[in-house]
Amino acid sequence: MGNPFCKQAWRGDLTMALRKASDFFSGICFFLTGVGAVLLSKDYPFGTLRSLGPGFFPLVLGSLLAVIGTILTIRSFYGEIVSMAIPRIRVAAMILGGSLLFGLLIRPAGLVVSIVVMVLAGAAASKELSVATAILTALILAAGSAVIFVYALGLPLPIVGALYSGR
Repeated sequence: MGNPFCKQAWRGDLTMALRKASDFFSGICFFLTGVGAVLLSKDYPFGTLRSLGPGFFPLVLGSLLAVIGTILTIRSFYGEIVSMAIPRIRVAAMILGGSLLFGLLIRPAGLVVSIVVMVLAGAAASKELSVATAILTALILAAGSAVIFVYALGLPLPIVGALYSGR
């Protein structure tokens, strides 16, 4: 019980404790990402409001992200103490592994097989999801992705990869 990150920042008259560790860490990540975007966009021309330059969007978006991160970080010191859940490595590995498998399989196996493998790997991270639901979801997403990205948008993605076409 209790939050291991709830420590008193100052001793004495002014007492401040970290109340929401997840908001604190999210705020820091948002702030650092926003500052990074602003710093990376400083070499691009900003343009004008009438003719926006390539530096406008990253500068504005990075600034907003940094402001949101600051607000989240400050809010993490107020309110009720909320314990932070311990990250589950297996769940994160299954989800990231599914994305990695998609990237590795897209050319040799094709779009449909890659999406099915990615969805099934991500679904394996959940204990509540049934196998039938995962397979149905994978097939619907694979078919929908093929229709949208290959046929409707005309992207040059292989529906069936080189493993199945004999090349």
